[in-house]
Amino acid sequence: MQTTRLAVRQWSLYLIVLLLVGCKGDKDGYKDARDDYPKADSVEPIPARDVLFSNQEAPSGFGAYGYLIFTKRPSADDFDRYIAVCEAFVRNLEPVSDYPSSSWPSIKPTYWLAQNQEQIDKRFPDCRQWVELYDYSRAEYIATSFEFLYSEGPILFAWSKPSERIHNNAPALVLDLSDFSNDDLDRAFGIWMDSITRNPKVWRAGFNLVLAREAFSSFLNKYGDHIIRGADVERREQALPPTPARDVLFSNEEAPSGFGAYGYLIFTKRPSDDNFDRYIAVCNAFLRNLEPVSDYPSSSWPSIMPTYWLAQNQGQIDKDDPDCQKWIEFYDYSRAKSIASATKVILSEGPILVAWSQPFEKTRNNETALVLDLSDFSNDDLDRAFGIWMDRITRDPKVWNDGFNLVLAKESFRSFLEKYGDHIIRAVKTVKEIIS
Repeated sequence: MQTTRLAVRQWSLYLIVLLLVGCKGDKDGYKDARDDYPKADSVEPIPARDVLFSNQEAPSGFGAYGYLIFTKRPSADDFDRYIAVCEAFVRNLEPVSDYPSSSWPSIKPTYWLAQNQEQIDKRFPDCRQWVELYDYSRAEYIATSFEFLYSEGPILFAWSKPSERIHNNAPALVLDLSDFSNDDLDRAFGIWMDSITRNPKVWRAGFNLVLAREAFSSFLNKYGDHIIRGADVERREQALPPTPARDVLFSNEEAPSGFGAYGYLIFTKRPSDDNFDRYIAVCNAFLRNLEPVSDYPSSSWPSIMPTYWLAQNQGQIDKDDPDCQKWIEFYDYSRAKSIASATKVILSEGPILVAWSQPFEKTRNNETALVLDLSDFSNDDLDRAFGIWMDRITRDPKVWNDGFNLVLAKESFRSFLEKYGDHIIRAVKTVKEIIS
């Protein structure tokens, strides 16, 4: 009996020692199988893709946020280019939904902006549908914080937080795909993912541009230094940056008060059979480059700068369903003549873009207007002209908030002035009677 008790005591002591050794071993290097799972902070940043619908904000928790931005709607000539960009986007990036939510801190999604959740299936991309239902208004809102609306695009932007939550002067990284051939789009997306998106030394600590350019060195040799650059967001607290838009102004209407500035597309005469196609091209460029005022809430009006198409009668055209043939047929040439006369451009071939800091009806004699004459622009350059109108004049408050500072405007137009000459942009004094 005594031997049995001794044996039990010895086994008990032995088990206690084993437990103590086991616990100590755990602390000194023995690890649970779960320790083999990578911690979120230790995983390489993973590029991915997702679709962001008009009624959604990007969720918090990702490692960084990218956006694929088209600066204008496609024309018949470049629709295939948009399809190629979409296919490269889908081909090179995997859906966010393929990764568990626990890995979100390491995921860096690049978003495709879409209008309506019911119209497209983000799991099974149809690029024709994705391009047609892209959210061009939201894209313009994002791009308006930069000096890129004149760019052919598309543009890749990235921040360390969602675009809705960035503050003024927040650093961003910008990759301009304008000059990339379709054959090089995979290479472009590959470098975007691997050398920028997935390298934390580049997009942490304020997107270190030196490292980013080093990562792009071979591509820079082919496409030039301008394709990638750092940029600071110019965003006012609780307000949109000045944002270009379009609207139709009918003969019995005055432009409403409250907008940041007012632009008008002026045809100086009716079209002939010989130049009707030119009028159609201008109308299409107007629609393609500017989004409707109605896409923006009235609370944002102080930041909106509409450019107006003048129309005769509200019953003759539908501004929500543009038909350029009808829009030209029912253009208000009489009202356009009044504006052209007041700005001394009535002898120009036109069309003319004119802008004031208030509606034309409320302008006074000798009030300064800015005039962009499109007479000599080729049809191929109309998108470029509208892009610079929006981005460098309309959307820069230093240009249009202080009497349209012409020096700044011409600096912005430098490359275009070299091609088309100094006469395309000029300040003029309004010549009219004071309208009470």
